[in-house]
Amino acid sequence: MLLSCPPNTKVYYLLLVLMIRTINFIQLLMLLQKVRTQNRGLGS
Repeated sequence: MLLSCPPNTKVYYLLLVLMIRTINFIQLLMLLQKVRTQNRGLGS
């Protein structure tokens, strides 16, 4: 199956990598927002 249709598997692999990267990016953004809110609390 993998050898019969390499283009499809390539596309699926790229989509998987993109999904993982976007999820990691979102998690990082959420973490940054948490840190920002914590810093604000400490400042005030």
